[in-house]
Amino acid sequence: MGNSLSAQLLKAGLVNKKQVNKAKQDQYQANKKKQGKEEALAESKELALKAQAAQKERTRQLNEERRRQEALKGVAAQIGQIIENGKIESGHGDVAYNFADGGKIKKIYITKSIRGQLGKGQLAIVAHKGQYQVVTSPAARKIAELDASAVIVLNTPQHQPAEDDPYAAFPIPDDLEW
Repeated sequence: MGNSLSAQLLKAGLVNKKQVNKAKQDQYQANKKKQGKEEALAESKELALKAQAAQKERTRQLNEERRRQEALKGVAAQIGQIIENGKIESGHGDVAYNFADGGKIKKIYITKSIRGQLGKGQLAIVAHKGQYQVVTSPAARKIAELDASAVIVLNTPQHQPAEDDPYAAFPIPDDLEW
C-alpha cells in the first residue's frame, strides 16, 4: 500500500520513467490551472463586490442630490408664496430707487410713499426668479429665514445714535438720493 500507482506500474514494466515524469508534470499543470481559475474567480468576485459597492454609493449620492434639489424647489415655492402674500404693488412710480445686488447697482421705479417706507424698514426688496419685488418687512423676514440671499434691501429702523458717534449731529436726510 505504500507504493503509489505510478511506482507499481513502473515496477511492473508497463510504463517507463519518462512517462511517469510526464504524467506527474501534466497533473501538476492541471492543478496549477485549477488553482489559477479559483484565484481568478475569487478576484472577479471581489471586483464585482467593489463595483456593486461603488454603484450603491453613486446611487446614494444621486438620491441625496435629488432630495436636495427637491428641497430647494420646495423652498423656492415657499418664497414665491410668501412674496405673493406680502407683495406691495409699487406700480410704475416716478421715483428711481437704487440698490446694490451682488456687487451691481440696480434700479426700480417706485412711489415716494413706498420709498419712505423702504427707508424706515417697513418694506423690503426681495429677488425671486430674476425679478425684484417690494414686500412687507414681516414677509421679508420670513423669506430671510428660508433664503437670506433672496432679501436684497431690508433696512432696520433707526435707533438713537451712540453717545460717542462723531456724526450724531449730522443725520442722513430722508430725501437723499444716490
